[in-house]
Amino acid sequence: MPSPSRQLVHGPGLSLVDRWGRSPADWWGPGPTTPTSRAPIPAFAGYFSVGQPGRYDPSVFGIAGRRVAEALVALFALLGFVFVPLGQKTAFEHTFAIFSTPPAVGAFRELAGTVLRLKDRIVEAVVPPVAPKNQPKPEIPKLPESTARRR
Repeated sequence: MPSPSRQLVHGPGLSLVDRWGRSPADWWGPGPTTPTSRAPIPAFAGYFSVGQPGRYDPSVFGIAGRRVAEALVALFALLGFVFVPLGQKTAFEHTFAIFSTPPAVGAFRELAGTVLRLKDRIVEAVVPPVAPKNQPKPEIPKLPESTARRR
């Protein structure tokens, strides 16, 4: 579905225009400058217009502005976590001190071992084991005739 800024109005007796009355030739800018003009017209003229409808849908700038604001908030939160002291240490130093205690290190080692065992079990279940190439194939042994059943 076309964006609201590009919804076309057409029909009998109507030319192809958008909701602001601009034709397709107006959508793409004024074109090249003529030799009589003194200054070239910028290619983005009219995109960021004031007092008249712009060429970009306003929701684009709303979404982009929100993303920029979220990125700035995340950046300042990260900087505060790393550089702002909470008592004697920063939050990062407190976190590092907590996770470097002997019980925490032991817990991480146990967790790593459990994860490796789980990975091995998943790999064994998904990938079938490969038989060695130089091993003989198993065969049913033949019994000697002397031990065969007699009727």
